[in-house]
Amino acid sequence: MERGKSWVIAVGPEAPPQYDKLACPTLDARAIYARFTADWQASSDHTILLTGKGASTRVATAALLEVLARRSREPDRVLIFASGHIEPNIRGITASLVTSDHDAESPNPGLNLRSLRHWVEDCPAHQVFAILDGCFAGVIAQGSSANTPHHLSLTTGEMEGALATKLFLAAVASSSPAFEREGGEFSLFTSSLITVLDRFVQGSRNLTVPTLIDELQASVNSGALPS
Repeated sequence: MERGKSWVIAVGPEAPPQYDKLACPTLDARAIYARFTADWQASSDHTILLTGKGASTRVATAALLEVLARRSREPDRVLIFASGHIEPNIRGITASLVTSDHDAESPNPGLNLRSLRHWVEDCPAHQVFAILDGCFAGVIAQGSSANTPHHLSLTTGEMEGALATKLFLAAVASSSPAFEREGGEFSLFTSSLITVLDRFVQGSRNLTVPTLIDELQASVNSGALPS
């Protein structure tokens, strides 16, 4: 069987002026990118880090589509990580990640997360991890217009079962923004996610969708992650 490639895409936009306190996304993206590129030994031509002003709607959308829809193949595994403010759209069940060039008054609302979920579902790669750290992300993961406060929300259907190979995970604290930690540290969920990921690196364990789900759920149940 052909040996699969490892793809890593991390997105951490610089916040527009109206979100000037949102300092964590770039730090979050760099930290997750560093861990996955090292642990997965991904080659430089299969990794993309978009931070600051470089994380625009056009660039982020093009990068995601290039990997998820065009370049990845069945034996591959893909990690998508995005951190930042998520703005629910007026009609309810869709929302957008606020990109560096986001403009609520223009046709550029940011990176459409409903589209991202569909790209994950349709991606031919054997394993796809899509992890979002941002306000209201659960609106997308649940497929619901309700903004129910919770921290972890898994999609329904084939991406949630014990044999799942695709994960769309939304980190949500609906009453708190992604910059709840002061001092230039990581956002709360990313910090917790790093702790979970480091267990795999230190234990030389194979990271799969079901094992990541199990570890994160165990962290929630133990109180290590907010529920």
